[in-house]
Amino acid sequence: MSIIERLPKILNENELTVPELATAIGVTKNTIYNIINGSSSPKLSTVIAIAEYLNLDISELIDGKNEVMDKYEDKLLELFRDLSLENKIETIGFVSNLHIKQELKKD
Repeated sequence: MSIIERLPKILNENELTVPELATAIGVTKNTIYNIINGSSSPKLSTVIAIAEYLNLDISELIDGKNEVMDKYEDKLLELFRDLSLENKIETIGFVSNLHIKQELKKD
């Protein structure tokens, strides 16, 4: 998924409009619209500004990958694979409980 596809989704997730983002990073709304519709490639400075404003890693903005999170996930999978079946089941239960707690905090 490219920035063309990701940016509208990210704006929606952050309840942010194109004009709001443009104003926040100091570009015209047409600049943002042109990125979204693919009529122009964004300047690196614009991509950096968008990522910083949205508190995203640049790679996450561009291609949906968060390199820091990918490293955590890779390490977690590596450790999980070495567990016994019993410990894997216990870990899944523990993580499920953490997920439920996190979802409850959102409400």
